[in-house]
Amino acid sequence: MADPNLPIHSTRLPQITPGSGLSVREDVAFSDAQGHERPRVRKAANQTFSRLQEILPRVLQSREVVLYALAAQAPISPLAQLFLGWQAYGFTRTILVLTNLRLLRFRIRSKGWNRWIWDQGVQSVALGDISESRVKGFLSPQLSLHYRDGRKERYWRLRMRDARKLKTILPPLLQNSTGTVSPAGGMIPLCPKCLATLSPNTYRCSQCGQVFKDEKTLRRFLLIPGGEYFYVGQNHIGVLHGLGQAMWLLVVVAVVAGLMLGPHRANVLNAVIPAGGVFGFFTLHKLAGFFPCRQLVREFIPLK
Repeated sequence: MADPNLPIHSTRLPQITPGSGLSVREDVAFSDAQGHERPRVRKAANQTFSRLQEILPRVLQSREVVLYALAAQAPISPLAQLFLGWQAYGFTRTILVLTNLRLLRFRIRSKGWNRWIWDQGVQSVALGDISESRVKGFLSPQLSLHYRDGRKERYWRLRMRDARKLKTILPPLLQNSTGTVSPAGGMIPLCPKCLATLSPNTYRCSQCGQVFKDEKTLRRFLLIPGGEYFYVGQNHIGVLHGLGQAMWLLVVVAVVAGLMLGPHRANVLNAVIPAGGVFGFFTLHKLAGFFPCRQLVREFIPLK
């Protein structure tokens, strides 16, 4: 277990200030990579703590102190990112909160202009379960984490100031947390209602009975243009991709009808080949949306 008073910056003494249900290391949470306090950093951190006040105080354990909070983009496959384009930024928004015991991950979604709210998703990994961490990149820094269970995750689009800060914080924290290995060995999802550990592919909390959206229902929503996005609550993306998928289907129907009912009728085989090609692009579009939506479902979305 990392000491809550573990020295981080040589220029400042540890300063733990409790408030609003949180114990915060002010010398770390409100300063830059050199340990100099910055009003802009303090304001951004307090805004984050305020927007997470529904969940963050509840999830913290005894003697757990918040060290730093930052915004990032959650891991996503290159294919899904290609099809989502700029919409991938809203699809993968997440807040990472680093404490003396764990790295906490909170799923968030946009609300209005330049605002966000917690989206009922929370995950946790013990610092001792992080076998390796790397902060790399210049224009768009990334945080790569290797877990003791063999899994890897890459958080991307970090702010430059957050990347520099993580390079300062993570080495001493991980070095002093080598003995705090959990049975999970990696990132685990928690029930947003009772904070019990959730089991993969089991979409009901065994402790409080909270029900979550499941993969079987997600596959049924594939029959609806944009349905996979609607099911996971990404309605604005669902509208745009639903229109695109509907157009693909209309093209298939138009090609078949034009070749078989037009003035120069073709046989069935000649109609099937071009229609099959267009349908192939439609299927690829569907799969590219299905996999990131399945990833969200596996991160547990409460069924209202």
